[in-house]
Order: sequence, then C-alpha cells, then structure tokens
Amino acid sequence: MLYHPERLEGVDEALASTVRMVGQMMDVLVVCGVRTQEEQDKIYAAGKSKNKVSKHTPKPGQKGRAVDLCPLVLKDGKLVEEWDDIRVFHGMLDLVQVCAKGIDVIIRYGHTWTTNPDDKPARFDDAGHIELPG
Repeated sequence: MLYHPERLEGVDEALASTVRMVGQMMDVLVVCGVRTQEEQDKIYAAGKSKNKVSKHTPKPGQKGRAVDLCPLVLKDGKLVEEWDDIRVFHGMLDLVQVCAKGIDVIIRYGHTWTTNPDDKPARFDDAGHIELPG
C-alpha cells in the first residue's frame, strides 16, 4: 500500500505512476515529492542534501522530478518506517526498477546516483531518493 500518495501531487506523471505501482506491491511511504525552495534550503543547510537546486523543486510551470520513499515493515504488529536495514531499501529499489521498466521510465537512484540500483553505493547515499535523469 502507498502511504501519503497526496505527496505525489505536482510530481512528473511517469515518476508518480512508477511510485503508485510500487505501492500496489509493497508498503511504502512517500516521504517527499515536491518541495519549496525554502524547504530545500533548510535541507541543504542541515547537510541532508548536497544540492541547493533540487529536482524536488520544480521551476514554474514544470513538474517535480524526484521523490523520496521509505519502505514500511511490520514490527511488533505495527507498520513502521525501515530506515536502518539497507536490504529492505534494496528490495524496494529493485521493485522500483521493475515497475519503471514496465512502463518505459528510466530512474536514477540516490543510492548509487546511476540508473542501476545495484551499482556500488555512492559516497553520499540517499537510498530512498529516486528521480528522473536529465
């Protein structure tokens, strides 16, 4: 199930469709879709982003080209965010890749900063971040 699908509002439809498909196959939280420049500036200042300009922050008249996701897992009978187990993130990213390929969408992964989630992890690993390249 997809939690907080309303956070996909303003996101490019190809990326949003991919995320919706993932949400049909596993429990996933949409952490962030589109954000304001002020929000991006705060994230940058906190060191949670390496970029002042983000694909989460579209230019006027454009759509957002990035989404942050978090897999949800059942622990002690409750559905919780899984931030610590990279294997769970890998499972989610593999599913993103399958869904995207199914609708001819190319995704760039914050885990590797390439279009292959199985490449070597990047120095700045943002495992839940996915975006449209370009």
